[in-house]
Amino acid sequence: MKPFLWWAMGAILALTAVLSGHPLSVAAQQPDEVETATSDLLPIFALPGTLQLAPGQPFETYLITADDSAYGLVGETAAVEAQIMALRARGPGLLVKVWGTLYPAGRLSDQPEIVVRFIEVAEPEAQPTPTPTPTPTPTVPTARAQTPSVAVRSGPGPEFPLVGGLAAGQACPIIGRNNQATWWQIRCSATFVGWVSDGDVELAGNLGTVAVVPVQPPATPTPTPTPPVSVTAWQASYFPNRDLTGSPVLVTTVPAIDFNWGQGAPAANLPADNFSIRFERVVSFPPGDYRFFLRVDDGARVFLGDQLLMDTWQEGAAREREVVRRLAGDYPLRVEYFEAGGEALLQFEVTPVAYSTDWQATYYNNPGLQPPAVLSRTEPRGTFPLDRDWGLDSPAPGIVSSDDWSARWVGRFLFEAGDYTFVAQSDDGVRVYIDGIQVIDAWRDGFQETRNRFDAIGRGEHEIRVEYYERGGTARVRIWWYREIEDLGPRLAP
Repeated sequence: MKPFLWWAMGAILALTAVLSGHPLSVAAQQPDEVETATSDLLPIFALPGTLQLAPGQPFETYLITADDSAYGLVGETAAVEAQIMALRARGPGLLVKVWGTLYPAGRLSDQPEIVVRFIEVAEPEAQPTPTPTPTPTPTVPTARAQTPSVAVRSGPGPEFPLVGGLAAGQACPIIGRNNQATWWQIRCSATFVGWVSDGDVELAGNLGTVAVVPVQPPATPTPTPTPPVSVTAWQASYFPNRDLTGSPVLVTTVPAIDFNWGQGAPAANLPADNFSIRFERVVSFPPGDYRFFLRVDDGARVFLGDQLLMDTWQEGAAREREVVRRLAGDYPLRVEYFEAGGEALLQFEVTPVAYSTDWQATYYNNPGLQPPAVLSRTEPRGTFPLDRDWGLDSPAPGIVSSDDWSARWVGRFLFEAGDYTFVAQSDDGVRVYIDGIQVIDAWRDGFQETRNRFDAIGRGEHEIRVEYYERGGTARVRIWWYREIEDLGPRLAP
């Protein structure tokens, strides 16, 4: 939109706010937090619209205006962000007005964003018919996953073992909570009950009715050598199309997924091209870390329970995917594959990873990692290599302050040789190093997700160092990496 039109819109909205008796306020610009020219920032006055969930974005809420434009909403403070989420929970039809500062697209995402200073419910206009009854707030309390992989644990804390996971947008009824209301017990089915952290889910419904559920702390396990993964046969279903649709023409069992069909058919009653296969089984994982490895030509995807673990569902030459996850217990595994044309190849395996899972963590009561340190301790890994969500709390109450602090984690991890992509999600700033070389620099205030590729990592142990600071409001940091190799050239011999 041209600058004059932005100015005209601001003037009209400002006049509307004055006539309606609302005070005009402009969101404070934060030049230290973003790299946006001041001339690109525009004040927003009483902009009307409705609120919608924004899955997969660095912000959690969209404002949808009358012309169907979408703006990402970020609260200027934690209190404003909480108010935005509370209003969104009241239903998609609720009309609100927003005051703040508009940032152009490209700052955090491909959507323009509004840093919200003030938000309120818009007064309905006079109508010739009676005002409809507003949609009531859901009375049944629920928890909805806000990230692509939400850990579900056997108890209220990261020290409890994993029992499964939730995909982004998946919602389950809440049946209990801990004393601090920071962990919530959910029941997704008759056999799937566990606990989720409030930082990973959106809460809705009448939470005041949720009772405290006492839970005994987990017993400290006696260290034992990691046994191999319990292996059973895969059930393989073959389809004469590339979409896994209709009835399979062949259902059989195979001991392992290790196939190189070349340009031939996988079975006598299947074509050599345009076929698909689904492999399924349940795997028992002793507590530990596991590497999932996939090599494919053309497309494949891997599910761990309901979680999409690896996804390369497109035509292409042989390529590899690899991820590491900490697991314990029985998990359904599903591998889906399709062949379009030419060479056909599929290999998949899961192996234990034997390396130290501890971080050496050091905390400082300032945002700049300035000595002296106030706390040093050993901390375990989570489902992701580093995954912490303190919300508005301190990482160590009474020792580390809840705002204006920083921390450093150092650990050693085993890498296979190859090119890796490192990913960091944080609020506020984060830096990541491998063997002293910086691979991510997002040392600024606010929520952000940053990715960077690091090529030619050698096989063996490497030191990972993560530095983080918290300015104020919500505090969280999540770090992970994955290996990805495209176009591997000649295929393996059958």
